[in-house]
Amino acid sequence: MKSETILSCIGDIDLKLIEEAERKVKSTKQNMKKSTIPVLRFAPIVVASILLLVIINTWNKLPVPTPNLPGNQPIVDASTTHSVQEPTNTPPVASAQEENVSQTPTEPQRIISALVAGQHEAKVTLIDGELNFILDVSVISGAPPPVDPQTTYNEKWGLNQVIDYLGVDFRPEYIPAGLCEPEGEQVWTVIFNNDGSRMPHSFTFGFRYRESFGDEYDPLRRSLEVKTAKGERPFQCALHHTETETLSNINGVDIIVGYTKLSYGPYIGEEKTPSGYYDIYLAEFMYGGNGYYIRGENLSQEEFVSVLLSIIKL
Repeated sequence: MKSETILSCIGDIDLKLIEEAERKVKSTKQNMKKSTIPVLRFAPIVVASILLLVIINTWNKLPVPTPNLPGNQPIVDASTTHSVQEPTNTPPVASAQEENVSQTPTEPQRIISALVAGQHEAKVTLIDGELNFILDVSVISGAPPPVDPQTTYNEKWGLNQVIDYLGVDFRPEYIPAGLCEPEGEQVWTVIFNNDGSRMPHSFTFGFRYRESFGDEYDPLRRSLEVKTAKGERPFQCALHHTETETLSNINGVDIIVGYTKLSYGPYIGEEKTPSGYYDIYLAEFMYGGNGYYIRGENLSQEEFVSVLLSIIKL
């Protein structure tokens, strides 16, 4: 077909058809714009929602710390340990410094007899022996022999020197509640003859525990005195009684134990009635190559026996 014929055909097209076609094209473009506008408008919200979901999912995967409370203890893997310790609500046991352990005797399980405070039993049964207390025992102390300063010389010994000499720390492990050692360093005077031999009486070493160490007189003050000497009974200490001596025994060690009470003043009236009495427990024995003398004033019988048991061990 020639170009003139084509142009002629085009020219014969009705103008209404052309206008109708233009309207349809415009309508289609407008519809496309309307359909894309809502999508673009909500696109930021959609992106923000997706990011929020990602953050929440990541947070849920993080480990959550567990409070260290009873009942929330971690479970131990059985493959790495032999046993799993169950949580307990038992309070921690106080230490010896936090609670005065001397309020309870050191080895009360060795005492079979039921001892009551304020009462004095003539016989105390132990799991490893028996104590027969001599009642109303009297104590007689001898005077030390004279010392000639021309033929003797003195030395001052501290506690460590005394322990080295005796071969043992003679202080009891159990001390009744409320009693304490004297303050400061303890020093003992020992006496030698000029030839180097010792004066026996000066080699008795004593250690005293009291509620207080003031100078005021108090007959009811609680106290404990321990004396020892190497290879012999301590000097100036002897138990005497009118009846036949009755030996006691603790774990194979022979021991003499006694009880008495002494009066104290002021004494009232012509009859000199005492204001009261205080209790004294006494014991003498040889143990570990050393002699011991134990004196307890105003102590209970259980406390005194517990002192002996802390020295004469099982």
